[in-house]
Amino acid sequence: LETFYTRVSEVLESHSVNEIETAAGECLVVSGLPERTTNKHCEEIALTALGLRSVMCRGLQLGVHGDFVCFRLIQGIASGPCAAGIIGVKLPRFCVFGDTVNTAARMKSTAIGMRIQITDVCNKILEERFVISKRGSIFVKGKGDMETHWLIGVRNSNEEMNSYNNNNNNTNNNNNSDNNNNNDNNNNNNNNSNKTDPARTEVSKVPAKSKTVGSRRFNFNGSTPATSVS
Repeated sequence: LETFYTRVSEVLESHSVNEIETAAGECLVVSGLPERTTNKHCEEIALTALGLRSVMCRGLQLGVHGDFVCFRLIQGIASGPCAAGIIGVKLPRFCVFGDTVNTAARMKSTAIGMRIQITDVCNKILEERFVISKRGSIFVKGKGDMETHWLIGVRNSNEEMNSYNNNNNNTNNNNNSDNNNNNDNNNNNNNNSNKTDPARTEVSKVPAKSKTVGSRRFNFNGSTPATSVS
């Protein structure tokens, strides 16, 4: 977790965003508060989300000689007005409230791993600079049917597009690897069932093959949601 949050902080510090709250594996990030960022706050949030996805696609190495770990981020973005203030006396902290925060949370909860779901308002703000794919109308609790979109990457940016494509390829490779492992296990079990040992008859157990994605081995597949508000 220390490695994960360290890399997350490095990405956040490279953009004009503020980490408001981190609890139970969820991270709330805002742009435009408490300091205004002219009209670029939505773009800053989008770039931050893409940066986090790019880092997680490459995997994180735990320690100097540790294994690579893959985290599947679930991200949602909403843009709009919200209220902010200092809450608490003994342990005061800066908090944000409003429908925009709730909408961003709904975008996250209805999203898919390693994809960034945005509202239709965000789509209109980002469509000139970013590559966006329409998801369609989905039911959102407390909001009803909403038109949502997927944030793919930055226009004319090969790095983000390659990160998105590699993630899709890795997902397909994992599925193919699982299917191949199941076929291998079934074939081995069938072969072993046809052989009998005079001394004893026993079905041998075939050890499961470890999954590899590209040239790196991922021994853990975590899910860490992140909610972004602009």
